[in-house]
Amino acid sequence: MFVVAVMGASLAVAADFWQLAQQREKERELLFSGHQFRRAIETFRARNSGKLPHELQELVLDPNWPVTQRYLRKIYVDPMTGRADWSLIRDGQGGIVGIHSQSGGKPIKAGNFRLQDGEFAEADTYAQWRFIANPPAAPFGQGGLSIPVPASR
Repeated sequence: MFVVAVMGASLAVAADFWQLAQQREKERELLFSGHQFRRAIETFRARNSGKLPHELQELVLDPNWPVTQRYLRKIYVDPMTGRADWSLIRDGQGGIVGIHSQSGGKPIKAGNFRLQDGEFAEADTYAQWRFIANPPAAPFGQGGLSIPVPASR
């Protein structure tokens, strides 16, 4: 009887570890997918003179080019929900500037994020992990890259 109780407790602990490992893997997948979407939106905008996509499908097949342009291989599934049901973050003209999960689950990962994902450390849910494309760089001399000029002596 004692052996059965110990085995049952051991299985319960193993199941908890397995579940935790699965959630960590889903978090890695969410970060990968989010970064892919962010990069695809940035590339779409760069190749389309600042225009943003209005549908995620435009990242798989860009209708603005006569030759096939793909910025994503496919619309990734949100690993937290198991569906491609991303919430879209839009600008004032309806262009997609980013995505985020619809999951209300609490993240395990709370640090060691990429610089552009630093705000994720304070997130209470996966829905707060917002993957927003970086704004386009301003042209030289208009708030963009500047080179310091040495002072005259």
